[in-house]
Amino acid sequence: MAQHRRPTIIVPYGFAHFGKSLFWYTSESLFAFFLTEVCRIPPWHMAVILSISIAVNATSDVVVGTMLSRRMARLGDAVGLQVRGAVLSGACLVGFLASGLVPASVRLPYAIASLMLFRLAYALYDVPQNVILSLAGRSPAEHNTLSALRLFGSGCAGLLISAVFVPLLAGKPAPVQALDTAGLAAAMTVCAIATAVVLWARGQTSAGAPPPVAADTTGRSGLPAIMLLAANLLFSAGTAFFTRLEPYFAAYGASSHLTGAGVMIVIALGGLLAQPSFALLARRLSTWRLMTISSLVQMVGCGALYVALMRPGPAWGVLAPVVVASLIYGFGAGGTMMLSWVALTRVIARSGLSAPRTFGLFTFASKLGFAFSTFMLGQMLARGDYHHPWLGNAPLVAMMTFSPLIGATAYLAFAVAYKPGRDNQNP
Repeated sequence: MAQHRRPTIIVPYGFAHFGKSLFWYTSESLFAFFLTEVCRIPPWHMAVILSISIAVNATSDVVVGTMLSRRMARLGDAVGLQVRGAVLSGACLVGFLASGLVPASVRLPYAIASLMLFRLAYALYDVPQNVILSLAGRSPAEHNTLSALRLFGSGCAGLLISAVFVPLLAGKPAPVQALDTAGLAAAMTVCAIATAVVLWARGQTSAGAPPPVAADTTGRSGLPAIMLLAANLLFSAGTAFFTRLEPYFAAYGASSHLTGAGVMIVIALGGLLAQPSFALLARRLSTWRLMTISSLVQMVGCGALYVALMRPGPAWGVLAPVVVASLIYGFGAGGTMMLSWVALTRVIARSGLSAPRTFGLFTFASKLGFAFSTFMLGQMLARGDYHHPWLGNAPLVAMMTFSPLIGATAYLAFAVAYKPGRDNQNP
C-alpha cells in the first residue's frame, strides 16, 4: 500500500506547491513595486498597507492552525481545505492586482480592502497545504523528498515570476502595467486552482493519513521549536527585505535591465538547483550538518553580491560576477529554506507538538519577519529618490545584500546548537 501511495501524492504535492508559490512570490516580489509604481501609492503608505496586511495574514495562520486543526488531521481533509483556499485567495488576488484599473479617487481604499481579503483567504490555502508535508510523509527520508520537491516547485514559481517581471512591467507606462498585472493574476489563479484540485483528487485515493513518524522521546521539549521559530523570523525578515528590493533594483538600480533581470532570475535558479542537490546530500549527511553548510554558502553569497554590485565597469563587465554571486546566494538561501521545513517536521515528531498549530506558528513567525522587512523598505524608499542606478551606492547595496546575513547566522546557530543525534540514519 505504501508503495502505491508515495507516487500518488508526492508529485501532485510538488505541483500544488508550485501553484501556491505563484501567489506567494508575487506577493513577496511584486506587491510593493505594484503599489508604488502601478497604483502610484507613496512608499510610506505602501509600507504601512503591506505591513499591516502581512500581520493580518500571520495572525490568520495561527487562527486557522488552531481552529481548524481537527479539519487538517487527515490527509483527505487537508487536501480538500486547500482547494477551497486556492479558489478564495485566487479570486481575491485578481481583485487586488486589478487595483491599477480602478479610478484614482477610490484606488487606495479599494487596494487596501482587496489586499486584506487576499491575506485572510491565503491562510486557508497556505496552512492546510503546509500541514500536508507532515501528513504525507511516512519517514524522515520521505520528508526530505517532499520538502525538496515542494521547494523545487516553489523555486520554479520564483523563477517564472522573476522571468516575467522585466518584460511585463519594467519600463512600461502605468496603464499598460495595470492591464498586464491583472492578466497575470488571472493566469496564476487558474494554475493554482488546477494544481490544488489535482492534489485533492490524488489525496482522496489515499487510504487515510500515513502513519506519523515515530517520536523520539529523548527530545521532548518545546525549546527546539522556540529556537526554530526565532531563527525563521530572522531569516524571513532578512531574505524578504532582499527579495522586496529586487524589483526596484531590476527596474532602477542596475546599470541595465539585463543585469537587473540577471540577478532576479539567477537567484531563483540557484534556489531551484539547491533542492535536488540538498536532497541528494541528505542521504549521507544529517539535516543539521546540511543546514550549517547552506547557511555558510548563503553568507558567502551575500558578501560576493556586495563586491560584484560595487564593482565599477560597463554592464557586460559587471554581469558575469553578478551572475556568479547571485547563483551562490540563491543556492545557499534555497537550501536553508528547504532544510528549515525538514527541521520543522523533525522537531514536531520529537516534541509531540500539534502539526497544524506548529505549522501555523512557523508561518506566523515568517510573516512577522516579512511585515517588519516591508515596513523598513518603505522607510528606506521614502527617504530618497530610488529611481537612479545603485551601482557604486554603498549604503543601498549594503542594505540589500547584507540583510540576509542575520537570518543565515540565526539558522547556523540553530543547526550548531540543536543536534539531536543520528537523523535519518546519518551522523
